[in-house]
Amino acid sequence: MLTRLKEKNLLIERLKAFNSGFRQNVAVLGKPFIGKTFLIRDLLKDIYSENIAYVYVEARHEPLGLFAHRFIGSLLYRYLVLKNVKPQKDDLVLLIKDSRRRLPKTAEAIEKIERNINKKNYDAAYELLLDLPEIFYSDSGIRCAVILEEFDQLSEYKVSSPFSALGKKIMAQRNTFYIVTSSSPRQARFILSEKLQLLFGNFETVNLEEFNFSDSREFILSKLEGFDISDQYTSLIINFTDGHPLYLRVICEKVRSLLDAQKKTRVTAAILEAALDEALFNPSGELYQHFINIVNTHCANKNGVDVLSMLTLISQHKGRMKQLSQSLAGSAKSIKSAVSDMQAAGLVEKIGVFNKIDDSAFRFWLKSVYYKRRMDFTADPLHTRKVFMHNLKKASLDFMRSCKDDLYEKTVDLFKAFRDDLVDLENKKYILPRFSEVSTRVIGENGPYIISHSKGKNWICQIREREVTDKHVADFLKDAKASKFRFHRKILIVTEGMDDNAKLMAKSSGVWIWNLKTFNLLLDLYGKYKLVRL
Repeated sequence: MLTRLKEKNLLIERLKAFNSGFRQNVAVLGKPFIGKTFLIRDLLKDIYSENIAYVYVEARHEPLGLFAHRFIGSLLYRYLVLKNVKPQKDDLVLLIKDSRRRLPKTAEAIEKIERNINKKNYDAAYELLLDLPEIFYSDSGIRCAVILEEFDQLSEYKVSSPFSALGKKIMAQRNTFYIVTSSSPRQARFILSEKLQLLFGNFETVNLEEFNFSDSREFILSKLEGFDISDQYTSLIINFTDGHPLYLRVICEKVRSLLDAQKKTRVTAAILEAALDEALFNPSGELYQHFINIVNTHCANKNGVDVLSMLTLISQHKGRMKQLSQSLAGSAKSIKSAVSDMQAAGLVEKIGVFNKIDDSAFRFWLKSVYYKRRMDFTADPLHTRKVFMHNLKKASLDFMRSCKDDLYEKTVDLFKAFRDDLVDLENKKYILPRFSEVSTRVIGENGPYIISHSKGKNWICQIREREVTDKHVADFLKDAKASKFRFHRKILIVTEGMDDNAKLMAKSSGVWIWNLKTFNLLLDLYGKYKLVRL
């Protein structure tokens, strides 16, 4: 089964370095269900092999006493395991009793924590809880790794300054290694840079993202081992899920179950459609339940703005503020505030003038399942399912047709969609102009090229589908110079990477490089199907 080997190896390296006296704390950030917990739990056996005790605890919306209970229990349990003592698994009182003789200072500190919680002196209890790993080290001589899942939720506890207190403890503790995770990357980065600003350099950030195309394909093939699936249907699943591990797993398991039930060995369009029907359209389906939970958690109306209608518009690529203001009730200020709330929740991403739902499966579910049911007046479940299946088939066929499109024609179509739009790409702002003419032409000896004109300014673009070398860049620059036009933008679309010399030459010559990720982002912003390369 595919694992996050690169990320896991980095954590193991940091773990070994900590055991050798060098500490580099790590923050693992990523969307919900992207694989953070899987990565951490895969790491735990390596922590054990390094003879390090660990606290593994998740911050939740709950009383501080429950968090402290799990924190203390996790530490004592792992210590007794290291000492080859069979510990009690669900009785903290017995864990403390079993550990008292070996860890007298730790046991005394635990009693103080409990007394402070009972007196509702939560600040003192919290600070002493964070001191516990160092007190434990003074008792045992064993270093400790503290793994705080969803650390941004520490603010839910009745503590005056949870992050300031945490920061001070981390700065002072030399025998405790911290790994924190968060499913709210935007909020977590704010905490790390603003509330833990003195520590930001002491936290290495690991960003967990969706699987790339190659890893997604490997995941699908491993889940469907023993069955035959074409590259066409593999690409379709990848496009639909955008490589999200949860969605890949659910869909592949549904496909496998249907194949087993029908005693078939080959994935067909009908099998894939039935799997998506069960997962997405059926109210008891795992993805339906996942998405309805998102709606119930984050999408309450605010200041007169129908948030679900707003998200549906964004899912239909009508996410510019002007489009939202024209279609929704409420003031421009209240709509902007609602969009900001969705950004904070991680549901909407702002890219220049565009508001975008990055989750492609959630986007499809919103417009093809939830919105249709919300607006349905027939009370006929067969009708709503028929509409869903029609939309699903159409989306599948449209994507498969797009896979056969000539890449230059696909790019010309993209350029023609630009409307003087401001976009943020690679931490820079760009204007994508409204072109009066976009065409493919042969210039020089190394074409074809896409030539575009807008208000006296000209762009030249070339697509390279194999790894780009410095010779390719030099040829591109030579042909651009030989043209009768003066080009204000020179763009290379690179789908298979560039060597270092090519990157340096392109950068020094002002060539704008669009890798596959950038190109697909632009296609997605303008409502066009991504280019999936297996």
